[in-house]
This record gives sequence, C-alpha cells and structure tokens, in this order.
Amino acid sequence: MHNTESHGIPPPALISATLSPLFPLSPQQTLSPGAELVAAALAVVYMVVAFFGASANHRLAVAWAKAFAGPDGFFARQFAACGAGAAEAGREGVAVPLVKESASCYKFYASGRRFCEGEA
Repeated sequence: MHNTESHGIPPPALISATLSPLFPLSPQQTLSPGAELVAAALAVVYMVVAFFGASANHRLAVAWAKAFAGPDGFFARQFAACGAGAAEAGREGVAVPLVKESASCYKFYASGRRFCEGEA
C-alpha cells in the first residue's frame, strides 16, 4: 500500500475542506432562479452593447476613411501608397483602406511620403 500523503498529493477530504471557502455551493446545489435570471439579463445586455458598439466603431472608421483616406483625401495627396493592399468593400459597399484588428481597433498604412525636401 502506498500512502498518497508521501507523494505530495493531499487526501480528498483535505482538498474539499480547503476549497469550500472558495466555492460555497456544492455540486448538488444551484443558484436561485432570480440570480440566474439576473446573470442571463446581464449576458444579454453585454452582447447587445458589444454588437452596437462594434457597429458604431465601424461607422466611425468608414467615415474617417472617406474623409481622409479617399482618392482625393489628405493621405492620398501626401503619401505614394495608402492602405494595406487592396481595399475591401465594407458594409456600406465603400472600399475601406483600413485593416480591422478588433471591434475597436483599425489600422491604416501609408508609405512613401511625397513632396519632402531635405536641407541643401
């Protein structure tokens, strides 16, 4: 017979006594229906806010791209190459030269600054 204590593994009674303050509900117990409804409502609110927030961020990015990164925009006049490769058509059907990294982060690349003169 091997003693599990000698191998550094505590007995099951010690494990459950140690974890009981951290997890007050045993596996047989459940939360009250009211608490489950509140948790479900919070999850739904979180998803709705995330969806509308991502949509609002996309609209802002498209508006910025139209104003500054279009063919006649500031960046097209100042840089030789704008955007990361071919611009993809966004939700509105307008080519957006932005790279979407996440729901709240867009990246715009510009290279080859034009009309710069060094000191002579």
